[in-house]
Formats: sequence, structure tokens, C-alpha cells
Amino acid sequence: MKKFKFKLEKILSIREKEEEHAKIEYAEVLQKKIGYQNEIETLNIEKAHYESAFFENGSAGTKIDYNLFKSVDNYNRGVECRINDNLTAINNLEDELKRRESILKEAMKKRKLLEKLKEKEFNKWDIERETEETDLLDEMSANMYIFGRRENDRRDK
Repeated sequence: MKKFKFKLEKILSIREKEEEHAKIEYAEVLQKKIGYQNEIETLNIEKAHYESAFFENGSAGTKIDYNLFKSVDNYNRGVECRINDNLTAINNLEDELKRRESILKEAMKKRKLLEKLKEKEFNKWDIERETEETDLLDEMSANMYIFGRRENDRRDK
């Protein structure tokens, strides 16, 4: 019997490549989102560290250096602005992430459909192969039996 060959193997290969491409695009967007989130965490940590260092330098009842205070305030405003920019970027990426996720799910669905079809065809082919093999073995057994009887009949004569 012929070797199993899936007629739609090239299309399945294309579907697998499409799925892989969709995974990469989804991962890129997700990576950007995670990068923004990590930067927000880092900025919040740095901001807290900067503020604590400022307040530790001054004690209650002492004069506060206006220039230092202004510097800390400017730094905090810059950090808050950067955090807000990152939050906006994350919100913008959410829509893109959902879109990429739906593309990925669709690509996975198409690939799985072809894989199920391939599996069904393989199972059908396998059953046919087993049936053909069984028929061949039955025929060989019958031929051996007939040949054996003929040999016995010849010896008996």
C-alpha cells in the first residue's frame, strides 16, 4: 500500500506559518506592554527612593533648601508625566493586543481544523492499510493451506 500522504499538507504548512507569525506579532505587542509596566514600576520605586532621600536629609524644624525642594518637585512631575505617558501607551496597546489575540486565535483555529482533517484521513488510511494487510495475510494463509494440501496429495499418491 502507498505511504500516507495528506493532500492539503501545503495548506497546513501555510496555516502553521500564519499561526507562528501571529504568535510573534502578539508577543511583540505584549512585550511592549510589559516593558511599559516594568518602567512604571521602576519609576515609582525611583520616585519613592528620591523622596525618602530628600526627607531624610531634612529634620523637623530645619530650613528646607528651596532649590532642592524645587528639584525634587520637578523630578516628581517628570516622573508622573512619564508614568501617565506609559499608562496611555498601555491603554492604546490593549486594543492592539486584543486584535492580535483574535488574529492568533483565528489562525490557531484554522490550523487545528486542518490537523483534525489530517488525523481523520490518516485514521481512515490506517484502517484501509490494516484491512489490506489482513486480506493479504488471509490470502497467503489460504494459498499455503491449498499448496500444503496439494503437496500432501502428491505424496499420498
